[in-house]
Amino acid sequence: MSPILDQMLLLTLLQTQNMGRKTVQELITALQKIACKDNPIDNLIDLKNALEALSVPIKRINPRFRQPTLEQLEWGYKRSKDIVERCSELGIIILCSQSNNFPPSLRSIPDPPLILYVKGNNKPLAHDRSIAIVGTRKPTSYGVEAAHSLGAACAAKGIVVVSGLAEGCDTAAHEGCLDAGGLTVAVLAHGLDIVYPKRNTHLAQRILEEGGCLISEYPPGNRYFKNYFVERNRIQSGLSCGIVVIETDVKGGTIHTVNHALNQKRPVGCLQHPEADLHHAKVQGNQNLICSNKAYSIQIEIPGSFENFLAHCFRNDSLQTGCPLQEANDSAVAQDSFSAPLKGLHSTDRKDKRLFDISRSTESDQINEFDNERPSGQTKLFGTDSQWAQRANQPGQNE
Repeated sequence: MSPILDQMLLLTLLQTQNMGRKTVQELITALQKIACKDNPIDNLIDLKNALEALSVPIKRINPRFRQPTLEQLEWGYKRSKDIVERCSELGIIILCSQSNNFPPSLRSIPDPPLILYVKGNNKPLAHDRSIAIVGTRKPTSYGVEAAHSLGAACAAKGIVVVSGLAEGCDTAAHEGCLDAGGLTVAVLAHGLDIVYPKRNTHLAQRILEEGGCLISEYPPGNRYFKNYFVERNRIQSGLSCGIVVIETDVKGGTIHTVNHALNQKRPVGCLQHPEADLHHAKVQGNQNLICSNKAYSIQIEIPGSFENFLAHCFRNDSLQTGCPLQEANDSAVAQDSFSAPLKGLHSTDRKDKRLFDISRSTESDQINEFDNERPSGQTKLFGTDSQWAQRANQPGQNE
């Protein structure tokens, strides 16, 4: 961001009542055109006057736009100062979307985050080889093994693993990467002063201790909401060169991540399950994506299958040049740079070894399982001030 539109101005707009991310993006674009070095927008009066001048053109784009009052801008500024202070206390880095250290892969996606809050080592965010591994919170035992093995395989190849710290597939992928000595990034749907689910507090600490990071577009004090989990999925796919779907049903939350990935021109790979598993609801999404030619089939037992998918991700021409997915799915070409074999996944006796009996789940459970299942617990990771957290969630602060 240019010096005339600094980080504090962006934070102030985002924290001002009735100002959502998309509205702020439109305003920032317009403000950059009217501000100049001789006439910087460096105080709230300047900001209010500039917004008034932009009110008519902005309303043409967004009829719902409401001109903020000076009092509302002052409240947003005070709230922003609180955020900066709190981040300093917790060791959280604030990355502005146009700063030099903002992840370059996120700049070009539709609806990019304007601010990222980072806890830990932010270098993995700029890594040029990263893969998102995602899937249901209630996987089969085959899915857990596969997620762990693929996470470990990525680590062995120097690939950063991106996931969401959720139970099930996310947890297995993070742990597989860490167990193999790799770096992993967890994209969260709430402020970084808490961990959800709370049982993954130790995993979050381990990610930080072993050189990875936790990131969020929500400031400390923001608790989770259902739509936040859906919104964070675009960041998971945006940070990655491709995504691997371990298991999902046809309406699972993972499908949101898949749609974002396809919209962002990221290759999608789906784990192909053994025939004995194909009747389970949690793999129907995988089958649909493969059969509809929207995803590559990843068959772990076939040497070179995962490596072939990685080659498409890092060459990044398979979707953009119109290479047929079916042709790629039928190919078993393994690139030398991705030739390390997968270990720890064996094909025997899987069909009866399940962490969850999916066949007994209700239809409602299957349809309503976003990968953001109804929040049932959170824990403070770095300590939080309850009064400060209440201010963070005043009505009207999130669009």
